[in-house]
Amino acid sequence: MSSDIDVFVLLYNSRSLIPGFLKSLRRIAVPVTVFFLDNNSSDGSPELLAELLPSLPFKTHLLRSRRNNGFAGGMNRLAGLSQSEFIFLLNPDTEIIGDAVQTMAACLRDNPAAGAVGGLRVPMGGKTGTTDDYTDAWFVGFTPEIVAGIWIGYDAQQRIMANAGGGRIVAPAWTKFMRDVYERRPPPPDWPRPDSLITREVDWSNGKLATPFCPIEVRRWEWFYPGTEPNETCSVHSPFGVGITP
Repeated sequence: MSSDIDVFVLLYNSRSLIPGFLKSLRRIAVPVTVFFLDNNSSDGSPELLAELLPSLPFKTHLLRSRRNNGFAGGMNRLAGLSQSEFIFLLNPDTEIIGDAVQTMAACLRDNPAAGAVGGLRVPMGGKTGTTDDYTDAWFVGFTPEIVAGIWIGYDAQQRIMANAGGGRIVAPAWTKFMRDVYERRPPPPDWPRPDSLITREVDWSNGKLATPFCPIEVRRWEWFYPGTEPNETCSVHSPFGVGITP
């Protein structure tokens, strides 16, 4: 079965973490391809990986670097190998819990405007940016108390790499930076919600008000500024499973 999710893992002197990490990877219940890049370890990490990787139930690749390229350099090298729809970044000291991988992929499929998702439990927002020729990529994001931006490009104008979108190569770095920040300080409270907002249950497949006949997987509660909420009910789903095509 083909995979539309690539998992990227960077290692540096991580030998003691590898057995537990591989055990955690086995919890992934969807097809994935896992790329390991060893950043010139001296503790036998790549040798142990090469020995244990055949036991994993999915396709794997092990690359070895002759020098430590750091996080950004290593991820950029792996990104050039990816041909999948989604990229999932992992450190070898993390643990896969439940259906985290498939949940994040589903979140991106349900929200095409999103460039990246992460496990950072802090209220935040942000926007990616990419020039047409992939010479510049950036992400500017914010929490209730911090605004931070990251730009990636060259001093002399040249293409970064193929498909070097802000959501693909910059947003993950921004998320990692913010995760480091909030490991050192308490998370801020969420933004106060304006009292004037209203909620409606919407069928997101057509944008109309949901009915009891709409499948549960397409029904979402959404917030609206008064006057912008949908007024028409869904005419696609009916008690007989037939409806008017939108």
